[in-house]
Amino acid sequence: MIPTPSQIKEVPQDLRVRESIRVAAAGHLVGLMQGRTPGQAELERQGRELLASLSLPDSFLGFAMVCLNNCFWEEAFGSTPFRRRLLLLPECLSDRTRCRGERDADGIRCVGCCSCGVERLRKAAEARGYQVVVTEGTGTALDRVLNGGADAVLGVACMDSLEKSFVRVAGLGAPHLAIPLLRNGCKQTEVEEDEVLRLLGLEGGNGMAAGGMLPLWRETTMMFASDAVEGMLGACLGKAAMERPMMRLALEWLNRGGKRIRPFVTLAAFAGIRHGETAFSPGGIPDGGFPVFIRLLALAIECMHKASLIHDDVEDEDGVRYGRPTLHREHGVPVAVNAGDFLVGLGYRLVAEAGKSLDDRGAMDILACLTRAHLALCEGQGAELLSLNDPWRQSSADVLEIYGLKTAPAFEAALVIGARAADVRLDPDMTRRFFLQLGAGFQILNDREEWENPALRHRLLQHLFQGTPTIFTACLSEAGQTERARRLLDEWSNKRMPDEQAAEQLKAWLAEAGAFAKADELVDRFAGRARRLIDVVEQPGLRLCLDFLIRLALGKEGGRQV
Repeated sequence: MIPTPSQIKEVPQDLRVRESIRVAAAGHLVGLMQGRTPGQAELERQGRELLASLSLPDSFLGFAMVCLNNCFWEEAFGSTPFRRRLLLLPECLSDRTRCRGERDADGIRCVGCCSCGVERLRKAAEARGYQVVVTEGTGTALDRVLNGGADAVLGVACMDSLEKSFVRVAGLGAPHLAIPLLRNGCKQTEVEEDEVLRLLGLEGGNGMAAGGMLPLWRETTMMFASDAVEGMLGACLGKAAMERPMMRLALEWLNRGGKRIRPFVTLAAFAGIRHGETAFSPGGIPDGGFPVFIRLLALAIECMHKASLIHDDVEDEDGVRYGRPTLHREHGVPVAVNAGDFLVGLGYRLVAEAGKSLDDRGAMDILACLTRAHLALCEGQGAELLSLNDPWRQSSADVLEIYGLKTAPAFEAALVIGARAADVRLDPDMTRRFFLQLGAGFQILNDREEWENPALRHRLLQHLFQGTPTIFTACLSEAGQTERARRLLDEWSNKRMPDEQAAEQLKAWLAEAGAFAKADELVDRFAGRARRLIDVVEQPGLRLCLDFLIRLALGKEGGRQV
């Protein structure tokens, strides 16, 4: 019988057993692929062999895989300066009944009340120069690595959380170590503090040059530094245009925040086709970076994405974006709508400028691709807005169609434009189907984050009250819970129920309806379909790029998830 994932996430409770697995993992490294990040399939194979050699059960497989991965990365982690390392601690290590820390979107800001073990580990890490984040998720850590704030991560989490975060972090090629909590669950958790302290103090070792997607991602991030964007636009439009009020507002919004995923996809597709797999190896970015025309296309993609966010915020009546008031809250709806329209026009202007370096056919193909994506995005947003007239009536199939229209087209355009700029026409059916799977799964995970992150509870309840369709509202409707949910949201909106109480009650009803299990099943299904689609891609560099997108968007790689 093949163990299910839940049956292979047991952490040995006997310290001697844990130490025996760690020692065996260090001696087992000869079987790992040297110089190349081991994937889950490789770690699983090695982990099974390791446990068999110690006559230990498969229930410890997840723990063995963590130990093997740690051994692979210890030297690179030890060669990273302390100030460039990040310690990620889970909120469940804190004593919530006594914790006086301040909560924000990143997690808990520890104030040193000494009521739990978080304070001891935080002090030990910060004394060495570490950055420390206390949070339930890994999004903050991932953002800091992607945006250049940290080069290596030491994460403390339960096995379930490590499973979700491993694939994303591993795909970047950044050194990462993990310490599993001694048991799953969100209350009264414990960690091996001695092991955390040992890893915190690692020094020396042979540093590996960053490979994977991290150098290219940071290249993308650097491209969006305020002076870099202004320089590119000034060269196209002239210095006088850069001083006009609407351009200044557009520039400020472009620089305000965001992960830059879509322009990254454009650059990665171009690099993967032009330079093959070497584009994602240490030092693989070509001398001089990228040609101006591909940078302009990447910037155009981001301009149009940022325009859509302005319009979404107005249409959804959202008040906060990137931790600040939304543009329409700062400047009013008319100015915000005009700024969004301006960014759409700016995107097309940049495409026209980039087209001067392409042949006529290539420029026309790129323009056609971008306009299709623009229309599909508006169609998806329109379908969502029209559904608000009859909230809670959308089926799961209806919601998935809206997800696909809202999320997939921009990612598809980003990839197709990067490939076409490298003189390759992709199979339109393959790319459309691939990004439909990716977009729907990405949106499901994004919606689920709102249920898991207490800092997002008010926003979540506001969207539910407005009737914004999600896979979770569809599940409540299909389970016959619509009226009960409406009554609860009415109580919340009239301030008769606090955010946390309302969200926890709805979450319990969703669990009863099997909504979270269904969401997980759908994400697994979409990841499997996406992976089968890229198996036929001929360009190795492009295939690596698509593989990374599956990891990043869905947290999945080939084989059974551990």
